[in-house]
Amino acid sequence: MQVNHWDTRRVVAISRLAGGLLWFAAHFSPSQSLHWISLTACLVFLAYGAIVLVYGWTTRPGFQLCPLFMDALFFALVVAYGPDPAAWVSSVLYAHLLLSSLLLYPWWNTWLVTAAAALILLLLQLTGKGPLVRLAVWSLLLTWPAALYKRRCEQSVAGLRQRLQESEQQLREVRDAERQKIAADFHDGPLQAYIALQLRLEVLGRLMKRNVNAALQELQEILNLHKSQVAQMRAFLRSMRAVQVRPGGLAASLRELVAEFHKNSGIHTSFENAEEVESPSVEVATELAQIVREALNNIQKHSRATRAAVTLKPTQNAIELYVEDNGQGFPFSGSFDLEEMQRLGIGPASIQRRVRELKGEMVLESQPRLGSRIRMRIPV
Repeated sequence: MQVNHWDTRRVVAISRLAGGLLWFAAHFSPSQSLHWISLTACLVFLAYGAIVLVYGWTTRPGFQLCPLFMDALFFALVVAYGPDPAAWVSSVLYAHLLLSSLLLYPWWNTWLVTAAAALILLLLQLTGKGPLVRLAVWSLLLTWPAALYKRRCEQSVAGLRQRLQESEQQLREVRDAERQKIAADFHDGPLQAYIALQLRLEVLGRLMKRNVNAALQELQEILNLHKSQVAQMRAFLRSMRAVQVRPGGLAASLRELVAEFHKNSGIHTSFENAEEVESPSVEVATELAQIVREALNNIQKHSRATRAAVTLKPTQNAIELYVEDNGQGFPFSGSFDLEEMQRLGIGPASIQRRVRELKGEMVLESQPRLGSRIRMRIPV
């Protein structure tokens, strides 16, 4: 994986140009004779460095390795022909070569560049090049571990990016599932009620032409239906709000949730928490509260129950949660776990999904006309 940020490439381009300027200035030292091969190479290097800095053409496809090759070539020319008895210019260009390979290229490029540069210095051991040979040895000892560390960092970044993409995909799936659930709830709840209201109004219009007393009685029934629809709409809107876990923990939040449901639905609902339950993390507690709210909303919409109960109790390394009612139950009889419900396509899908995300277990028990019970065990 390559680092392609323009700021990093600009730093490398500036260091290249600085090395070229130092190389150019070394030609005019009073103690040095002018070497035309070195001067020509230096001018070409300066022009090349200026073009890269201004236009950044090395970022185009097919040119990414060109700077590395060019820098290595000019470094070899400096070592062989440069007016550099103290090895200052060679050291600067060698440091630039290592910097560019370490910042812009994969780890194996850094290993290859440092090994090739060290070989060049060993083969061209000219007078006064001793400091460069020592520099090459030390660079091998320092840059190779740095390149390996960079590789591990890049692998970590790639893993984090992969997990981020997976999380984004899961978020999209959850969002789509929630949208489908909202659409289905709205279709089965408020929309059906308003369709029924429309039909009753049409009936009222015909009755007013034939029987005023019957029309007045129908009007009263429509008003009662409208009140019921308003209550359903309020319940629907409450079910859309995010559940907030109270400072007292999960038990306190569930107790408040049950009390609010009893008040709004008229269904006698109890909450039992016999033992002290260690409150799980905020995320887990929020999911559990959302599960209970969805289960209670399903009871209100579908079960025709007069009583419901929520029970919370601790077990070893887990929390057990029960939601039961005395309504008409599901249209099937028996006890089913998560795998069986998924295979048969039965039971509350959104609650099943939340339990799976919590890595928990769930069992649905149903007896038609006698009620149903959901048993969940969530690890903490």
